[in-house]
Amino acid sequence: RSHRWWGADWSENIILWQHIEPGKEKYAPDQPLGPWGNPDYEASAKGTHFVNNTAWSLEQRITLIDQLGASYLTSQANFPFSAALEARRLGLRAHLKSIHSHGMKPEPEFKQAVIGTIAEHWRAMYSAKEGGRMGYSCPGGDHYHINAETVLVEVVDDHGFPCKVGEEGRIIV
Repeated sequence: RSHRWWGADWSENIILWQHIEPGKEKYAPDQPLGPWGNPDYEASAKGTHFVNNTAWSLEQRITLIDQLGASYLTSQANFPFSAALEARRLGLRAHLKSIHSHGMKPEPEFKQAVIGTIAEHWRAMYSAKEGGRMGYSCPGGDHYHINAETVLVEVVDDHGFPCKVGEEGRIIV
């Protein structure tokens, strides 16, 4: 659902940056691993995904983005930030439509470094081991949409009472 909200085109390529112990890689960096989108849409059969190891140098990973014709990158939020800083240092550019991050909310300085250096947009997923994929960033702002059909989430204040609309708090799953 989030890919549709964000206008992702499943006929284009995506790269997943994952940490894999050196020597334990299962795939070559340029090995296509098949479709990545919703199988109910014909366009999904055209785009493919690649897995790149975060143990490789940032220069290698930045260069592979364009070599593989990737439009999207899925990663923990700290990796694209580091890649953007390294791209600036090396004078490199990548041409991603968007970063799809997980693991933490991207800090404003992360987004500022990435947008225009390696990607046009940054989309974030809120998740936890205990609750799975709970929500996705709004395409029109910095708020999140909860996956209400898959998880029951309540935002509470420091005293355990439900927060008012717009009030920050902690999440109970």
